[in-house]
Order: sequence, then C-alpha cells, then structure tokens
Amino acid sequence: MPSIERPSKPTRQYLILCVLFAWALVAELAISGWIIYSAATAAHHAAAPFTNRSQTIQILHLSPGYEHSGLQPADEILALNGEPIRGAEQLENILFNVRPGETLAVTVRRSGHGEPQIQTISFRLHAGSTDVLSWIFLLGVMVLFPLSCVLLGFYIAFARPADPLAWITLGMLASFGQLVGVAGYWVVWSPWREIFFTYHSLLSDLWPAWMVLFAFFFPIPFTFIRKHRWLNWVVGSPLLALCAFEVYLS
Repeated sequence: MPSIERPSKPTRQYLILCVLFAWALVAELAISGWIIYSAATAAHHAAAPFTNRSQTIQILHLSPGYEHSGLQPADEILALNGEPIRGAEQLENILFNVRPGETLAVTVRRSGHGEPQIQTISFRLHAGSTDVLSWIFLLGVMVLFPLSCVLLGFYIAFARPADPLAWITLGMLASFGQLVGVAGYWVVWSPWREIFFTYHSLLSDLWPAWMVLFAFFFPIPFTFIRKHRWLNWVVGSPLLALCAFEVYLS
C-alpha cells in the first residue's frame, strides 16, 4: 500500500507569526498601560490647554475650560514660559510637567488679515480629571478595542498561515485598531516611546494599503476582471505608493 504523504506544516509562517504576535502584544500592553496610567494620575497633572496638530506646534483646538484663555486655533506656539519651542517633543514634555494652579505663559504667532502678530498670553492651569464616561471610553475604545482586533487577526492568521488573505486580514484588523490615535508619546521614556511610534505609525499609515491588497486577493466574481488581474494593480498601485510614502514620512 503506497504511503500517504502528509502536508508539511508551515513552520516558517508560524515562526514569523509568533515573532509578530510577541511584538504586537508587547506594544498593545505597553500602550494600554500608558493610557490607564495617564487617566489614573490625571488629577496630579494640569489639563493640557490645547491640542496641537500632528507633529506640529500649531494649535488645533482648545481644551474645555480654556476657551476664554486668549488662545485661538491656528496659533503657532513659539514659547512656553519663555522657553522657545522647536517641536512636538519639547512641547509635550513641558505641558506634561506643569502642575495645576501654575501660570502658563504662551507666546504665539497669530496670522490675521494683516501682518502676523506675536503675543504672549498668560493664564492659570487647572487640574485634569477622568470621569466615569471617560473611563468607559478609554477602556472600551482605546484599550479593549485595539487589543481585540489584534487577537482576532492573529487567530485568523494562525488558523490559515499559508493563506495570503489571512495575513492581509491580520494587517487590516491590527491597523483598524490603531485608527484611534493616542497622544502623549513624546513624554514616554525609551525604549517604550520608540515601540509606540513604530507600532502605531506603521499600522495606522498602512490601513489603506491593506484594504487595496484585500481587494486584490479577494475572489472576484466578474469574468473580465478575473482575466485581467493587472487592472487591479494599475488602479491600486498609486494608493500603495502613497501609503509607502506616508510610512517613510512617519
């Protein structure tokens, strides 16, 4: 009787998945720990008076309680308490270390209808707080949701390690869980800061690319498209190139 050869196990794929899973789990748990720590110690830190645009020193919007501080959205921050601000890292570190009740002097450049004006605006900081609804949002959306996406994605990939669509689904789910941004990375100490940036930036920037690849590999019911698969790449290649450029910028 001829022997029946059993299909070999995809050892290499399992090894890669184990390494990626360990990296993702460490990153997710570290980010979750930072989110919970920030919320639990909010009363000991002054509430940030504004949110700046991503990787810039321009005010995006003012935080509740600071609407009448004198600051305005689109103001460009030049200095805090007389210390010149050169980037987002320095900005976040100063704001994280100020305490409730202290006076913050913010020097801004404001562009109006005429020449830009430089103003220094001083106001008193108040304590941050985390209410029940904020805790529900943080734990549900910022902690459990991304962790669930990662676990579900790896479950699918471990179940079908030789299926390209399973790997693409893993990337889609992991990226989807990072679409909700987390602020305050700059104040985290190394090497966790680098883990945060690499993990979050890579996944959030690649979300459109995973969608395009999923469309490429998903069974196509139309005969014309099935016979001319190259059309998918013609349509999707510009978007994939833009995603790669965004990863490079991050």
